[in-house]
Amino acid sequence: MAKSFIFSQHEQVDRALFDKIAKSYARKDAVPSTSAARRAIVQRAMRPIIAERGGLGTVIDIGCGIGAQAKYLEGDFDNYIGVDYSHELLEIGRRTFADRSDIRFVEANVKNLPFPDKMADVILIVGALHHMTELETVMLSLTRIAKPGANFVAIEPQCGNPLIQCLRWMRMQLDTNYSSDQHFFSNPELHAILDFAPMIKTRVEYQGFLTPPFGQAGVWPQIIFRPLSALARALEPLAEFICVGPLARLSWNAVCYGQFR
Repeated sequence: MAKSFIFSQHEQVDRALFDKIAKSYARKDAVPSTSAARRAIVQRAMRPIIAERGGLGTVIDIGCGIGAQAKYLEGDFDNYIGVDYSHELLEIGRRTFADRSDIRFVEANVKNLPFPDKMADVILIVGALHHMTELETVMLSLTRIAKPGANFVAIEPQCGNPLIQCLRWMRMQLDTNYSSDQHFFSNPELHAILDFAPMIKTRVEYQGFLTPPFGQAGVWPQIIFRPLSALARALEPLAEFICVGPLARLSWNAVCYGQFR
């Protein structure tokens, strides 16, 4: 096994932030309006992979937080391994899934994963890639643990919508619990990240035109935000149908797909 990776200053700051906000951050996957939105985002991104594979096998979820993806993908995987470097988020995940032998959590840096070679059928990253540095090292680390033919899926906020970028910038200035040094990727940048790993069938799709804001905010009052979240989810397929071509860049998210060689 490779030598232990030393956390960079950026990683230490990011790790400390998520340890600090762990309890409030975990609420997003507990409150009905936000958890339903987050479930819809993950399920939409994973739908083509589930259809292609018929099941997800062993899923390694990088930057897993409390491991909510295990709940959202219930019934589609054989084993789920959540990886994060926030000890506090992982502890919440361990308590949440304490009775599940098919779900476990590992505290580690993605750049030096404590796993055997070629063990993952699916590698999933939900909103964590833009917190990472040295992305070529990250992707090569993931390549080592991926089986030949394993699928890669990363759901990332994308920077193609100027209005959304403005809202993100404003939040960075006002919300001390929101990381101030995040980098939101363009479509070419996401393709370049995929090119760091030996993959085939790579593509980037714009997804999430209405639903993502309800996965991040709007917790109270639920009497208002729960029906609004439901309406956004119901209208999402229509938004996807309408927003094609240049309009696709109006989305909040981009989803990267690839298959390891």
